[in-house]
Amino acid sequence: MQTKIKWFLAGEFLAIIMIVALLAGPAISKANSNQADSPSAELTQVYRQALTAPLAKAVSEVKDPEIAGFSQKLIQAYGLENTASQSNVDGASGLANLLPDVAKIHRTAMDMPLIEAGKGIKDKELSDFYQSFISSIGVGK
Repeated sequence: MQTKIKWFLAGEFLAIIMIVALLAGPAISKANSNQADSPSAELTQVYRQALTAPLAKAVSEVKDPEIAGFSQKLIQAYGLENTASQSNVDGASGLANLLPDVAKIHRTAMDMPLIEAGKGIKDKELSDFYQSFISSIGVGK
């Protein structure tokens, strides 16, 4: 049952990030048209907070400590705190670097539950088989 909840949470976090990124697009475009070459530090901070706040709130409301811990690891693995850093938005690419790395988020959301499930296997032979299986299907690559 907890594995299903972990998959559900991973999918929900991915959906929240996608929705926030899509909703923030018009505001970012407007801010870009009002500014010279790069967004201000205040805009990047607001954007980063808009990405991470819903996820942090969702984790804070989880009652099961194991699922809360998994959710926190998942959010940290997404690397959203690095989204919209000033070094990412300088240069020719401009505001395109404000978007989170959706491919990384998707890969993490799909891989992390499998990796975490493998950590719970106590039998050495079964654990080795599981690790070789998830490696063969591309988990962690």
